[in-house]
This record gives sequence, C-alpha cells and structure tokens, in this order.
Amino acid sequence: MADDVDIASEVEMERINRLLAARVRETLSYIGMCHNCLESLAEAHFCDADCRDDYEKRLRFQR
Repeated sequence: MADDVDIASEVEMERINRLLAARVRETLSYIGMCHNCLESLAEAHFCDADCRDDYEKRLRFQR
C-alpha cells in the first residue's frame, strides 16, 4: 500500500512529465556545418556526439 510520500512522488512525477512533454524545443536550422566546431557537413547539425554535447552545455551555461 502506498503511503503519502509515495503518492506525492507519483503526482509530482506525472506533473514533471506533462511539463516536459509540453515544452517547446528550439530547432536548429541546417547551415552546412557543425554548429559547434564549424566543420563542413553534408546533412547533419553536428559532426559527432561530443560536438553536440559541447554545444548543449554552452547553451545551458548562457541561460
């Protein structure tokens, strides 16, 4: 049987999930190069996962 803490935790998790689902994600436009290191690319926004992660860290730091 769930106690009050379990119920509150479940309610809060549902609220967080709804908020995350409703948020608007910024989309990057294709510029022909990596948004992080500016390496020329054919179809992607980043040349690899490391560049993507660095770019996202920089965005979080700026906010």
